[in-house]
Amino acid sequence: MIRNIPLFLIIVLLFTSCHTNKQQKKMYNATKTRKLNSKIKQTATSINTKDIKKHKRAIEYFKDGSLEKSIIILEELIVDYPEWSTPYITLTKIYSKQGKNTLTLKYLKDLYDINKKRAVSGFDQIIIDLYNTGKYDLVLFYSKNLLQIDSSFLKRNILLSNTRNVYGVPVYTLTGKKIINNCDFALDAIEKPVIFEAKNLGDNINSEFAEYLPNISADNNLFFVTRRLESDGYSNEEFFLSRKDKENKWTKAIRLDQPINTYQNEGALSLSPDGRLLVFTACDRRSSYGGCDLYFSVKNNKWSNPSNLGEHINSRFSDKQPCFSADGKYLYFVSNRPGGLGGLDIWKTKIEYSDFGIVKFSNPENLGSTINTSYDEMSPFIHPDNLTLYFSSRGHLGMGDYDLYISRRSNSEEKWGEVKNLGFPINTFKVENSLIVASNGKTAYYASDQSGYGKEDIFYFELPKQLQANEILELEMDIITKTLGEEIILENVNFANNSSIISSESFNELNTLIEYLFKNPSLKITIEGHTDNIGSVEDNMILSSQRAASVYQYLLNNGLDSIQVISHKGYGENKPLEDNSTIKGRAQNRRTSFRIIR
Repeated sequence: MIRNIPLFLIIVLLFTSCHTNKQQKKMYNATKTRKLNSKIKQTATSINTKDIKKHKRAIEYFKDGSLEKSIIILEELIVDYPEWSTPYITLTKIYSKQGKNTLTLKYLKDLYDINKKRAVSGFDQIIIDLYNTGKYDLVLFYSKNLLQIDSSFLKRNILLSNTRNVYGVPVYTLTGKKIINNCDFALDAIEKPVIFEAKNLGDNINSEFAEYLPNISADNNLFFVTRRLESDGYSNEEFFLSRKDKENKWTKAIRLDQPINTYQNEGALSLSPDGRLLVFTACDRRSSYGGCDLYFSVKNNKWSNPSNLGEHINSRFSDKQPCFSADGKYLYFVSNRPGGLGGLDIWKTKIEYSDFGIVKFSNPENLGSTINTSYDEMSPFIHPDNLTLYFSSRGHLGMGDYDLYISRRSNSEEKWGEVKNLGFPINTFKVENSLIVASNGKTAYYASDQSGYGKEDIFYFELPKQLQANEILELEMDIITKTLGEEIILENVNFANNSSIISSESFNELNTLIEYLFKNPSLKITIEGHTDNIGSVEDNMILSSQRAASVYQYLLNNGLDSIQVISHKGYGENKPLEDNSTIKGRAQNRRTSFRIIR
């Protein structure tokens, strides 16, 4: 006889039954997970010695290039130990090396099912190897597949080199997103190559040793390199100098004497445009404040003993790779000091000269986020036009590791503008840095180990038109290479005999001066007029004053103002350059000139 069961009791029984089933299902899943983990753990500990040796043999075959033998062993091990992750990793490396990307991807995904962490690590390593060898399309292939199982790849820092700084921090990491963006850029750049044909600079500059960090004087007559001399396991970095001969060729580079070169390492030299101030990098000296510091030497007949730039310039970090601006007002350098955007940044300090010949450097200023990134920037070079900056970076859009870049500005008071990659094949997946450009704006020099007389050599090439700086004209060169307050003669400014009317053939020279002052609005000049001693002293004074006034007025009438063109004055015959007793001497004494003043 079936009894009537109360409704509330039926509900309780049903709830209990459902709850029990859920608990049993959870217990079953937990037991299954424990068994799987136990099985994996057991696999890791229960691999017999014979099979461990087999895996070692497979690795030896891999290293020896016997890839097929290695593959056979590894596939057998995977069948026997499906949860042992190590054979998967080795096998993916082999298939990746063979270019069998479908098989590589298959085994990475199989590995992901049993060990997610090692699978992601395997993806990372393959992407790193491919990126560092310029296989951009394959990097994108593996990155796309990795993102399907690991979305964190975009934000993760991928270690692209095992090199670390003195603090143990990796020096070369990029996020997955940046790697993908660089690959997209690189593939496009390869499709649109720039003209590039590099030539070795020859054995007058290069040697059996490594030459790098080239530098050229503003007037193109001096060429400096850092050379790493090696003997009996000992190495020392020294400066070597070459000069232009009468045939416009570089002479045999000779070692700079003391006090610039010492028994310690010196590297990365820059010479001021007027040739009076030299700044270089030296590391681990007693007078240094950090690892590498900047030192300067002043030339008065000979170079002074180098002095540290001071604690406000040299930090307890790394300060190196100096470069003068074309007007000699600023020194650019590289530092990883606090206050930057991250890693090595490009900084600048203003140079101040006292009336007593004392040189001071102001507190440094970071160039900002247009030039610097959270990654590394290095090897700045300001062209003599003072409007074109070349530098190297790992942070801007590029083709891998350090690439070369250009930034421009319309005048010397503006901040540097948009950064542009120099393109392929100037840039590749390898390291490209330390580019300098001659005053003609198109001849570029750089260091490379691609071929030559020894290790790294100095090469040169002609920059594509769109990457060239402005050619420096003769008058501009006179301005750049003269010291403050020194007379600069307007060689091609002439007047009719005994007249202050400017001849029309003088306009080109005056217009060059006007354009230069527009590009350098902080420069201030004063105009001077001079005569020979023919005629009376009074007449010559009047004529020279009128000629100086004519030039002054021409400059103002063509866009300049009295803030830049401060004054004009005639000196008559009072300041001759040569003896007035000869025709040639008198011709040189009849001149119009100007001086740059503070």
